[in-house]
Amino acid sequence: MKAHRWDAAIADFMKAAKHASDAQLPDVHQLIGRCRLTLGRLDQAMASFEESLRAAESREDNSGKARALGSMGLVWLIRRKPNKARGFLLQSAALCHDVGDKLGEAKAAANIGLSWKDTGEPDRALECFAQAQKAFRDLDARMEEASVLGNIGRVWMDKGKFDEALKTMAEVLAVMRAVGNPEGEAAAIGNIGDVHAMRGEFDKALRSFETSLGIHCEAGNKEGEATDRSNIGSVLVGMGEHEKATGSLATALGIFLDAGVATGPRQCLRALGECMRSLGRERFAAKCEEAGLKKRTVERLVGILEERRRYAR
Repeated sequence: MKAHRWDAAIADFMKAAKHASDAQLPDVHQLIGRCRLTLGRLDQAMASFEESLRAAESREDNSGKARALGSMGLVWLIRRKPNKARGFLLQSAALCHDVGDKLGEAKAAANIGLSWKDTGEPDRALECFAQAQKAFRDLDARMEEASVLGNIGRVWMDKGKFDEALKTMAEVLAVMRAVGNPEGEAAAIGNIGDVHAMRGEFDKALRSFETSLGIHCEAGNKEGEATDRSNIGSVLVGMGEHEKATGSLATALGIFLDAGVATGPRQCLRALGECMRSLGRERFAAKCEEAGLKKRTVERLVGILEERRRYAR
């Protein structure tokens, strides 16, 4: 979805908020916050979730409070403040437990696991993920279970246990295929590609990312397509194929910018910086324009990369 479509959705939800009942307000503000979160507007998203929390508190709506606190915790995770995130997520989990929301409690446990992963405590993360996985399995929430399995696989990657990671990612892939979720299937294949890339198995990684790319393109998932093209570009950098890498990365960057995905450009910048160092400024800029980036965007990109290089010295 393009950025202006998210903005249109926000405008519609804000109009709805003016006419919503007190009981509806917590969820309306949640929806506004989720749209803003997708656009990477973290301060605005947090403000919406805080508004959702206030609306829920005014009605002593513990379910609404749990959802708002969980969303606020997610923002802090994205901001890379895992300890602060954990405080909100623990409150959310406790409220979900009190109101009997087993699915919400399991989701909070999974995100608490992510907070432990981000603070470099993989064993605590695995404990939370195992708790969430069991709950999701008991609830027959197969998609959520697969998501947690993916997180477990990421922990195995962090530990350097690549065989375990591949085995776990294969389980995720099997679930996604069983439930008929092509985008989940593509994400799982992409994760398998990440494992191969970390092992230096670049040919296998490329095959995985190209397979994932084909699925995302067929489904019309532009963000997924951009992520795959970014991953392909990063692998090509590792193989020393900087011209090909630049084309793939620049295409990915253009899609991310068009879709308004704030985290996307950051995915590409490191690899693009390596490409510019290898190709030189003029050749690099030309390859970016060949990939479809506008001249003004390329000039800004080159400036950002040069500034990052000066800062790194």
